[in-house]
Amino acid sequence: MKALDFFGFFIRNEDGTIVGGCGGDNMYGGLFVGQLWVKETLRGMGYGTQLMQKAEELAEKSGCNFIAVNTFDWEALDFYKKLGYYVEFERKGFDNNSTFYFLRKNLR
Repeated sequence: MKALDFFGFFIRNEDGTIVGGCGGDNMYGGLFVGQLWVKETLRGMGYGTQLMQKAEELAEKSGCNFIAVNTFDWEALDFYKKLGYYVEFERKGFDNNSTFYFLRKNLR
């Protein structure tokens, strides 16, 4: 890929409505997933995992060294850890004592 390429993958239901998606950018040897979402009623059914697997496949094909994601402590921290991501660093000081995590998964 070029120095900066954007990507997006989507899941549609039977009538074609988008019910989940994953998007971000590939930059300088790393793939950053900036958005991952699945319709609330469909969570826990493996769709988020499938979307992240597609992102990992793209990263591998593109020769990326790692994938990075961000999440708050109350969002998807455990989900990403289950997929093999580790906390690279964290940022504190947000409202409600929240912590924002920067996670990484090495591919090479």
